[in-house]
Amino acid sequence: MNIEPTKVPMKGGGFAVVRKAAQGDAETLRRIYDAVYEGRYTLTIICDPEESRVALDREDIHWLVAEVEDRVVGSVVFSVDEGLKLAKVFGAVVLPEFRGSGLTEAAMRLGIAELVDGRGLAHSVYGTARTVSPAPRKLLKNLGFKDIGIFPNVRKVDNYETHCMSAYFRKGALESRVVPPRLPSCMKPFFSIVRRATGIGDAEWHDTRLEPSSPYAGGWIDFELVCAPEFIRRRWKALKAERKLKMQFFPFHEPNLLLAAKDGSAEVYIHYCAADHHAAIIGGHESVPDLTHLLNSVVMALDAHGARFLELLTSAYHPEVIKKILDARFIPSAYYPGLRWSQGRGHDYIVFTKSFVALDFRSIAAEGVFRDYLREYFSLWKTMYIEGA
Repeated sequence: MNIEPTKVPMKGGGFAVVRKAAQGDAETLRRIYDAVYEGRYTLTIICDPEESRVALDREDIHWLVAEVEDRVVGSVVFSVDEGLKLAKVFGAVVLPEFRGSGLTEAAMRLGIAELVDGRGLAHSVYGTARTVSPAPRKLLKNLGFKDIGIFPNVRKVDNYETHCMSAYFRKGALESRVVPPRLPSCMKPFFSIVRRATGIGDAEWHDTRLEPSSPYAGGWIDFELVCAPEFIRRRWKALKAERKLKMQFFPFHEPNLLLAAKDGSAEVYIHYCAADHHAAIIGGHESVPDLTHLLNSVVMALDAHGARFLELLTSAYHPEVIKKILDARFIPSAYYPGLRWSQGRGHDYIVFTKSFVALDFRSIAAEGVFRDYLREYFSLWKTMYIEGA
């Protein structure tokens, strides 16, 4: 990132300097996150000293800090995949005595202006925010982010947290997508919220009836769990290079857990965080003809391993695949227009999720569109788990 140290005004008076983080900031940054999160921050790029050291020198990581009178008081991190034209913003934090000063918004605005609107390294940047207060969402709204989804019970540190997802799009990006997406008709209410939030056009609809399979059907694929992160990453990269993976897309994540079918019929690669019980299906390969059965088997294995929330991504142009995912009782949580770019066109993706615990929305402060996403999520949950299809 080519951002020079920039002087920014603080709300309430005074000035701060936003600059690129340096190796000498690493220990100070960890102390800030520890102070704000009371030692419970889960992202290893921040809380692991070696990972932080490496990240501060990586070309795809753009780490900004805010200084007041030569004291680092805040931080925000951008990760960029130039091949996908996609960026992620995360790790925004500011010391309690500087909350309300506008420092986080100023740092994020500078990063977006450089990476997306300026150099065009990404056509969009996304972020998630906690919903225990409306402040994080208001910050994203002030920066021009659009509301694209919500994730009930996504993290558990002290208690289960619900997060919202928003994305900022470069001018013209939404108009340069592959259209129309092709979706099952049961997703119309969900997609109507996405359209209202982003201004995109309608989908091509396919009449398909939800047929959620029984969780008691049995005959699950018997998986062995391999917890050897370095081996898993090497094997993952080798299989990608040999083009032997049928699923292989989940940006900014690498697998650290492998589910290997004992009969050799499938390998499913997972990113799993034991600290907050969050898992994501990164990809894999399989000879199993029934995707719904495979996903149900994966859920059974991860549940036994301690996972409490599971995500997967799928293209928005294959309604027969989307139906199989829905039949495995995964619920659409977010819709990302133009998430993945190739040959100058943006491809839409759907984020599906499954919560393994009872839904509880009492402690959240979701408003407007995010409350609509919650209502639709719960409506689909009732259809799948209570009312039948």
